Amino acid sequence: MVKNPDYRLLPKEEKTIRHYDSQSVAIFISGAAMTYGAAYAIIMFTRGISIMAFVLPLPIGIIGGFATLFLTSFGGNTFVNLVTGRRKANWTIREKLAGDVNRIKYFKREGRFEEALGLVETVLSQDPKFPEVLLLQAQILWEGFDDERGARESLFKVRQLVPSDQPMYRWAVNYQNEIQAYLNQEVDDEQLD
Repeated sequence: MVKNPDYRLLPKEEKTIRHYDSQSVAIFISGAAMTYGAAYAIIMFTRGISIMAFVLPLPIGIIGGFATLFLTSFGGNTFVNLVTGRRKANWTIREKLAGDVNRIKYFKREGRFEEALGLVETVLSQDPKFPEVLLLQAQILWEGFDDERGARESLFKVRQLVPSDQPMYRWAVNYQNEIQAYLNQEVDDEQLD
């Protein structure tokens, strides 16, 4: 079969169809070559050098190629992982969102608060109890939008989710104290004028 160039856009049912792509061909060729080489070496040592040493391993190599292709395609990456010693990644939702968290921090640092807040909302829609993102949300709401109420709500959620002996809890309390100190200073400045 020919691989559909818009494979990602296919409905889920159509994605289950087996597509022979360049990776499958490479797996077949490498499996065939390894099997051929092994069979060739065995024949060379047992019978000596002859024309049969080149011809006989050929069907064995083809069978080995199909076996490798079968093991890798229907066994997922299990066969490859067994051979290479890698194991399947079991990522938590927070590990999957780590890149987005770094992008939020970057946008915040660059003063791109609209983009940062949009990404915060996306991440929180996937994990609404993510304390680090809630703390970032509070910082973005306060520093970028002067939204004291929204910042306090986010900080309150952080304090509910995190045990009081954790650094994240202390950061949330300290940030809330900073907001309050700023507001108190603002009130004092207004009274002096």
